[in-house]
Amino acid sequence: MENKNRAGIPVMLKKAFSSNGSILIVLLLFLFCGIRFGNGFLNATNLLNIVKQMSITGIAAIGINFVIISGGRDLSCGSIAAVSAIIAAFLTPYGTIPAVLGGLAVGLVFGLFNGFIITYMSVTPLIGTLGTQWAIRSIALLLNNNTSVAIDESLSLFVFIGRGDLFGFLPMPTVIFGCLLVAGHILLKHTCFGRHVMAIGGQEESAVMMGLPTKRTKMGVYLLSGLMASTAGLVLCSRMGCGQPQSGISWGMDIMAIVVIGGTLIRGGKGNMIGVILGALIMNIVSNMINLFGNINAYIQDIINACMLLMAVLFQTLAASRFMHKNKEDVKA
Repeated sequence: MENKNRAGIPVMLKKAFSSNGSILIVLLLFLFCGIRFGNGFLNATNLLNIVKQMSITGIAAIGINFVIISGGRDLSCGSIAAVSAIIAAFLTPYGTIPAVLGGLAVGLVFGLFNGFIITYMSVTPLIGTLGTQWAIRSIALLLNNNTSVAIDESLSLFVFIGRGDLFGFLPMPTVIFGCLLVAGHILLKHTCFGRHVMAIGGQEESAVMMGLPTKRTKMGVYLLSGLMASTAGLVLCSRMGCGQPQSGISWGMDIMAIVVIGGTLIRGGKGNMIGVILGALIMNIVSNMINLFGNINAYIQDIINACMLLMAVLFQTLAASRFMHKNKEDVKA
């Protein structure tokens, strides 16, 4: 009986990092923060700030979710967001449409480049996007000599994207995040593209043998990732009132942590959009909790995030090993 209980502990912990188990983690964090900080955490202003903050990183996480489900990696999302924000800020004097289109174009171009070097030049995704991360960040620093680019505040429609409230109470970043989540869910679960992404992440060799368009699908995944990163950059630019070359500097690992903690398998082949919401909530509640403590070094958050990511990957690996072991036993039987 004792051995059975011990065996159940890794399974319970693994479930805590799956999409359903992540709900429990969110509830426990809310309970702890509510008891420890009371109204300091539960007041509407603080909760609204958490939702706004998670919406921006959550938008970028939608694209990264597709990348990881396909078995890939993309560390360049933060750098793409920064360049998109700067380009959009430069273009705001010409109107909202040029600013938005210019920012999105940045994401499309860099997304296509990432997809090309990974798909057609056989560069390892981790190394390829690490290189583009550095190169794109350098472009962000060079564009305005490492200084921020202020937006034209008279452009009310552009300002509304990051600071406006739909119907007077729904923050626009959250509205955009919600709409993109729904679109991402439909794309992943109800289209051929989504099924191909899942198949490639599950076993790319088998997907090739079945005649699936693996190269075209992988190009599409990185294109989508770049587009989501640039969208997040646009929202951030609007909210901050400027394009900052240092913005999103830690997004590469932070957003990967959001996706994996939310339940997407790090090796690919499994994931959903609900996990993006839960992972973003967990990360941002932890960040808010550290701020409320006040006397804790802000860099502790990086240690906590790293520990959560490592635990999520560890329990996914343990679960996969147990599954393979069980299959071998079934075959022998």
